[in-house]
Amino acid sequence: MNFTVWFSDEFYGSPAFQGMMKVLGGHMATYGRRDIDGAEKYVGNFLFTPCPQDLERVVALYRSELKVAGDNFWKLTEHLKCMEQTPYLKTLPPLPAEVPLIMACGSLSPALIVQESAMRLCEIARNSSLAYIPDSKQWWSVEGDAEVKAVAYLLGEVLSFNGKHFDAKA
Repeated sequence: MNFTVWFSDEFYGSPAFQGMMKVLGGHMATYGRRDIDGAEKYVGNFLFTPCPQDLERVVALYRSELKVAGDNFWKLTEHLKCMEQTPYLKTLPPLPAEVPLIMACGSLSPALIVQESAMRLCEIARNSSLAYIPDSKQWWSVEGDAEVKAVAYLLGEVLSFNGKHFDAKA
């Protein structure tokens, strides 16, 4: 899960927040137009890659998937509720201790949008852990075998949960 946009009270509504919402609005408009050429330009925002050839591989994969993406994908990405998420998430009750939660963030993911949001969710989860996927921004599933293995390990940690508190480390 790429959990994003649960902002601090200080940031939410600030001029910097408004500026970021303007940028995100432009991104969402790109998806609203189903602009594949425009959308492929965002790949570098979500992908860590050590070489240009790998970036080209993922851009080609993304383009091919966008060409066959269904209406629900385009509608979802056009209407991300960034403005509404922070107030809604602040109303969530604590998760019971019986619900294990690992928030896995790319070690290179944006701190403000991803990592701090994940920390806030962990604060309301009584049995949670924050783990970092090494050498990853957000798209761990296409960044490489090491990133996929790190996430698989974390899933194994959740599956092995047996009523006890756990501490997940990727």
